[in-house]
Amino acid sequence: MPTGTRFPALSARTLAGTNKTLPDAAAGKVSLIVVAFVRGAQEMINSWVLPFEEEFLPSADVVVYEVPMIESSLWKPARSMIDGGMRSGIPPEKHDYVITSYGSAAAYREILGMEDRSLAYLFLLDRDGVIRWEGKGFADSDGMSRLLKTATTLIHARSG
Repeated sequence: MPTGTRFPALSARTLAGTNKTLPDAAAGKVSLIVVAFVRGAQEMINSWVLPFEEEFLPSADVVVYEVPMIESSLWKPARSMIDGGMRSGIPPEKHDYVITSYGSAAAYREILGMEDRSLAYLFLLDRDGVIRWEGKGFADSDGMSRLLKTATTLIHARSG
């Protein structure tokens, strides 16, 4: 389990067209990084993210990034169509917080323990990019409680 380790650097383009590298793009904020490999994981993502956002956003101290990882070799000719489809289904104010990674994700899957590509994976990072909580699949009451409690603790902790 990667809890207590720094989130591995991941560089890609957002739906807004800017290049970002995580966790650096979230430096100084408590960040929830959500990774998914299949479109079918969106309900899992929403089961965590919607209550999290309701609790903490808008806040200058918190940010949520979704990272769709597209590993299929078919993505190259369809990249603009895939991004366009995602843009049309996501509110414009979130476009700069959706970072689509194209190509092999094997290293990330290994480092972060993401074995089942059908699941959504969530990582709560402190202000320095260190993973402090992790979850996967659909939210349950225990997992959600731990996520919200850990986030609250991190938000109120000031690095000194």
